[in-house]
Amino acid sequence: MAEELCALFQTFDLWEIKEHFDLESALEKYRSSLRDFCDVMDTSEERVDQNSALLFLYMDCPIMATCLARNCLVFNNRNGRVRVTSLPPYLKDVTFYEICKKLRALGGGVVINYDDPMQSAYFAALVPSNRFQKADEMTVLTFISNSLVFDVYTRRFHMGDIGPYSFSYDIVAHGYCVFRY
Repeated sequence: MAEELCALFQTFDLWEIKEHFDLESALEKYRSSLRDFCDVMDTSEERVDQNSALLFLYMDCPIMATCLARNCLVFNNRNGRVRVTSLPPYLKDVTFYEICKKLRALGGGVVINYDDPMQSAYFAALVPSNRFQKADEMTVLTFISNSLVFDVYTRRFHMGDIGPYSFSYDIVAHGYCVFRY
């Protein structure tokens, strides 16, 4: 199964992120691929905020493979929402346990549950649209007890989403997190 997933990942035209500086390159590549014109008067259209920083959805490997194959995001909140965060996946002085605990506090979902640290071992990076709203902040502790604060954004289910547990959305990059065990 692991070999099949690795083979599947190789077929995607996305950046697999291995270092933090790769995220900026992936973001620039994505921004350059966006169309220049957008009808700002059309409020029904979901528009990507081209000036926004990347946000991250954490998940396990099989769910990430599904998201990449279908070019979608899955709801990670029981209330039919996806919650993403500005917490970058390359913080080496934070543990998987700490990240899992904070993600679980955001409200586990029917598709992604953060009961096991491996449920947050992979990430999908995205640029938020006008349908993402800042909802909260989360504070994580480092090994030396420093507190780091990150924004949490929520996107609710909208008419036109592809299913009850997922919706079509561009994924800018994906990869394995480098948090400590």
